[in-house]
Amino acid sequence: MELARAEDIVVRVFLRGGAVGLAVADVAGGSGNDGGGAVSRLVSAGIDVAVTESDLAVRDPDRDALVIGAQPASGVTLAAWTIGADRVLVF
Repeated sequence: MELARAEDIVVRVFLRGGAVGLAVADVAGGSGNDGGGAVSRLVSAGIDVAVTESDLAVRDPDRDALVIGAQPASGVTLAAWTIGADRVLVF
């Protein structure tokens, strides 16, 4: 998160597949856990967090448990972020 504080650096996180579960908060009967609060901390630090809409539909069809500040997004968003980036890290 230190990088995100630099004025000339933009950090964005796009979650796909199983990682989408990290952006689904714990709710009764839910399977998410907000990554131990990691996604909430990223959002609080001003980092854009997006999750694949199709993967989110499997884990939280009503989108009521999505961590506040995380946004559903499409592959078009991922492509735009990738094209606009100087560097891309994939884990």
